[in-house]
Amino acid sequence: MIVCRELGLNFAEKNITGNEFGVGEKIVMSKPICIGDEISLTQCLRDDNVTCSSSEKVAGVRCTDALPDLALSIRGIYRTLRVDYLPNTMLRCSWEENCLTSSANRYMNNFYMRYYRRRLMRFSTIILNFGSADYRPLAKKEDWIWHTCHKHFHSQEEFATYDLLTSDKRRRKVAEGHKASFCLEDTRCLAGVDRTYNCTAGTQGISVNCFDDYAYSIDCQWIDVSDVPYLRSYILHVNINPKFEVPETDFDNNVVVCDIYDRGSFIRVRDCGYDYCTSGLRSHDGNANRACCVFPFRYRGVWYETCTKFSVDRYWCSTTTIYEGKWGLC
Repeated sequence: MIVCRELGLNFAEKNITGNEFGVGEKIVMSKPICIGDEISLTQCLRDDNVTCSSSEKVAGVRCTDALPDLALSIRGIYRTLRVDYLPNTMLRCSWEENCLTSSANRYMNNFYMRYYRRRLMRFSTIILNFGSADYRPLAKKEDWIWHTCHKHFHSQEEFATYDLLTSDKRRRKVAEGHKASFCLEDTRCLAGVDRTYNCTAGTQGISVNCFDDYAYSIDCQWIDVSDVPYLRSYILHVNINPKFEVPETDFDNNVVVCDIYDRGSFIRVRDCGYDYCTSGLRSHDGNANRACCVFPFRYRGVWYETCTKFSVDRYWCSTTTIYEGKWGLC
């Protein structure tokens, strides 16, 4: 994004490793770390010394004038969040897609199946593409994976992640789910816009100004909370396009967090909203569940205004103002 902005070419469509665009006379920068609001690469963090020695490790970027922008509906989650108890006999396909916790494994054979059920936290996700380009799966159609049980293609390994976190400062993950994009399509569109993508026709994507709706009643549209204690507070964390596989103009509206109370048979929703990164930088790896970096942060008595390599060989940040053990890479 920074490279395209500096060149006056709008958005970054794809990052490229290698010498597709040729190699200059001299490598002048290694491992830049950018927050996103810089107007030039020279404003980004980078290694003090140039460590690249091979043209195969040179990075390039392809720019574009238009990108999609997916927005996850807060209201859609808030209004549909519920608890359902489903018998194992209804969940075999979901089990094969790893939509249940590992504790379900022992109960999914024919002898036990009829006697047990799972406690599932279910909700709908309504996704609008209000960008300037269609949202299309990164994988080519011939690389989509056919799922025999559900009889559909998976065009993106992980289109959405659903995490249940503790409500304390540790934000420890206690349960998770995932949603493979088995049917990316234009469920409905704004007035005057025609639907383009239809799964039954073998096309997948989300057109500009169209919605892709996943109702709470669809398989895997849940978090398996069978092993999670109830009568306590949690944070529900829903993230679409979580690995940034498909470039967008903005990722801040891809994540919704809800403060909830699990009553066992139903969910009380206290608050829901977008998980905006005020710092502009979301961490990865580490132990903070991709929480936002916080700047400035204090670590071992020193305040840091940006990412640091102190104590670690790679740039990292704290996800709390006073470092409390939660961190991620930049």
